[in-house]
Amino acid sequence: RACDVCRRKKIRCEGPMTSHSASKCASCEEYGFECTYVEAAKRRGPPKGYVEVLEQRCGRLERLLQQLHPGTDFIATVGPMPDKDEFDLQEYSETLKTLGIPAYPSMKPFHLSGDGSKSHSHSATSCSPISPPAASAPSPSMQILGPTPWKSFEQDPNRPPEDPQDEMDEVSLNVRISESMNKLDIRGQPWRFHGKASPHHLFLMFNELRRNKDSHNFMEALSQTKRPQYWQVPEWEVVIANEGLHPIDYSVWPDDEFAEQLIDAYFEFTNTELPLLNRLLFKRQYKAGLYKQHHAFAKVCLLVFANASRFVDDDRVYWPVDDALTEEGKERLRTDTDGTLRYSAGWAYVRQVVKMGKSIMQGPNLFDFQVMVLMCCFLHGSAVPHLTWLLSGAGLRSAQEIGIHVRSILIHADPVERALYNRAFWCLYHLDRLNCAAIGRSVALQDTDFDADYPIAVDDEYWDTGDPETDFKQPPDAGVPKVAAFIHTLKLDHIIGAALRTIYAINKLPEHRSDPAGQRAVVVELDSALNSWADSVPDGLRWDPTRADQKLFLQSAQLYSYYYYCQILVHRPFIPTPKHPNTVGLPSLAICTNASRSICNILDAVLRRGRQHGTLPGHAMPVYFMLPAWIAFAILLISLYSGRQQPSERERAMTDVKRCIAAMKEMEVLWRQAGKLTDFMIEMFRE
Repeated sequence: RACDVCRRKKIRCEGPMTSHSASKCASCEEYGFECTYVEAAKRRGPPKGYVEVLEQRCGRLERLLQQLHPGTDFIATVGPMPDKDEFDLQEYSETLKTLGIPAYPSMKPFHLSGDGSKSHSHSATSCSPISPPAASAPSPSMQILGPTPWKSFEQDPNRPPEDPQDEMDEVSLNVRISESMNKLDIRGQPWRFHGKASPHHLFLMFNELRRNKDSHNFMEALSQTKRPQYWQVPEWEVVIANEGLHPIDYSVWPDDEFAEQLIDAYFEFTNTELPLLNRLLFKRQYKAGLYKQHHAFAKVCLLVFANASRFVDDDRVYWPVDDALTEEGKERLRTDTDGTLRYSAGWAYVRQVVKMGKSIMQGPNLFDFQVMVLMCCFLHGSAVPHLTWLLSGAGLRSAQEIGIHVRSILIHADPVERALYNRAFWCLYHLDRLNCAAIGRSVALQDTDFDADYPIAVDDEYWDTGDPETDFKQPPDAGVPKVAAFIHTLKLDHIIGAALRTIYAINKLPEHRSDPAGQRAVVVELDSALNSWADSVPDGLRWDPTRADQKLFLQSAQLYSYYYYCQILVHRPFIPTPKHPNTVGLPSLAICTNASRSICNILDAVLRRGRQHGTLPGHAMPVYFMLPAWIAFAILLISLYSGRQQPSERERAMTDVKRCIAAMKEMEVLWRQAGKLTDFMIEMFRE
């Protein structure tokens, strides 16, 4: 041990061993100091970096606990996080006493909520272990969404079905139900899907049991004994089923050259964003004159023309002046002093679709689904955008009518037809989620109610190559499939659906109504899913403002603006307000503000790129930027009014707000609804 003098000087000391004196060390003997060993040795601090490593280890353990039990509040059991800069041991000890936390190594008793155990008294020196959840109980993080909710919808040729026999039974049961109904010779009875809860399955089971015992077929016997007045579709229903259907008025039909121009515009601007149709197949059907023979396909063509009309510079797409209801209206269209005539583009084709009618008693077919999607696309930026919520919801109901929401039902269908049905279903799904979030309503179909695969990630030209070995296979050198961005958009839609049924639910689950920890757990889980989504995006679709490929640039811009919109949607309800200053303990305002700034950066990059390329007015900013721009603007205003910003941050927020307005002004050139939002923005910005 070093003597007191050497310890204070922090020099080497070997005591009397190397000294000529029997009682002094060499240093004290040389300098004549009194050599003593009375001062208590001070405890040395930990090695450099030891505390930092401990903090990191503690942080990992905390994150692990949050993953195992998201939303659980451990502060009341282990104490709050100490402040490194202003730490006061006495004050912190008092805080622990206030929380009833005993001195270490003793622990305060802790029990997970909902584990069925009751609190028992423990001595202050005992350690109360945390009871693990029951093996049969799902992890709380998996009850709402799970880390990758889209996995079950991804196409994987190596994925075995959960039970191959169940999948085949699902198909055969529905086929046998249909065949049984056909044996009853019911006129006008179309194919309908019957789920496992339907009593039809029980009667089919009963029929098989009877047949196995006495070879008596119940359905065949019923076809002989049934009373026709209760089984045949009555004449008046047959008449009404066709009532309201009118032939096509070809006076509005474009000539061949103009039709081709409109079709090309549709596939360049609309089908890229919402991939519904196969370009090669549609053109083949159109040139074959299918619209002259098939009522529903004619509607598809008219709505293709309607959607394309916004992107062509031709007077033939505008509303005829003579069709205005009043003289004042005719004069307004004729002079077009306020520029409103451009918003009439395509409506003449839509009117013809409405005139052709739709029977409410006829079952849906592929073209009917395509009509619903195309009508939603057209109405998206109109004066009645709320109708898209109704139409997409009705479309998803119709999808269940024939079973295209079930993976196994179309397994025996033609591959091209199956792929088109699949695209129509997912387009309706996306439109439903998008519009439900926009107007705050519930979705039409929950994710647990279907198992359809995502659209095939193969470009249109590789669907039918003439060689079964290469059909529906994207060549390695073909680049990123055009539908890939849409598939990743659908993955975000799953998160939106989960947020709507939990965070935004009208009648929340009891454990989430007034429990901040439960609400926090939901947000943490949704955040985790968003992080998983960001990790799963391929390099070709990641946001890069310098990307040279214009189509991939726009696709990634829309994809990431939608991602940041989802982030805002998840955290928006937990932004502190004067009425609710304490939320769930998350930095929700900061998260929403950062996401809004990211949206503004994307909007600015897209607008700049469009102007650099000489894009026509209104064409630089697709309509799907409207909702992200609108919500980013609102969040930035709230952030400005929060009063928590530095002058530089406030100036940046003002710049971002102006970017939102500039983007909306670009969209209003083609989309009437954007003009309304621009007026809102300008008036709110004046404040």
